[in-house]
Amino acid sequence: MRYFICTLFVVTATLFSPLASAGAEFWGKESKMESPLPSGRREAIRATLSSEMLRAAGLWQGVQQMREAPLAERISWVHKVTRQMIRPLEDPSNHWQTPSQTLARRSGDCEDYAVLRIELLRWLGVPSSHMAAFVGTRGGEGHVVAAVSTRNGTWTLDNMSFSAYLSSAPRGFTPEVGVNRQGAWWH
Repeated sequence: MRYFICTLFVVTATLFSPLASAGAEFWGKESKMESPLPSGRREAIRATLSSEMLRAAGLWQGVQQMREAPLAERISWVHKVTRQMIRPLEDPSNHWQTPSQTLARRSGDCEDYAVLRIELLRWLGVPSSHMAAFVGTRGGEGHVVAAVSTRNGTWTLDNMSFSAYLSSAPRGFTPEVGVNRQGAWWH
């Protein structure tokens, strides 16, 4: 049985393509995939949260307050709130939940944390085109991270870590596939 460790990487850039700036430093060369990831994974990364779901989960007021906060505060808030609300759950089937499913169940594994965190950051004003989830390995185990391209460096939000931290590259993570709303690519 594989254990998944969840991490969200937030990489910062402005005028560059969302993943090109991150790719130059960390993810390396990217090439478009000829076939997409399984539909469940693509559906999860494309799914959105409604304002009603945010209200039901008790997040609406926080989202409204954090929208104008500096990026580092928004990242820290997303990390903190998801750690508090979502119970880590091992998923041997590796099913990617939508953000709504993760909030409704209040549990998920690494890809569920990453997808939810991407969607919360989108609600906080981070452009969808600057975000992606990366599937790879860490220490020989399956691992999923998410990235947001901005200009201040790589923020890591890891549900195994107490707080978000700034890092130039995820330690020990080897990306294999990247996916966002625009497509998927090999590394």
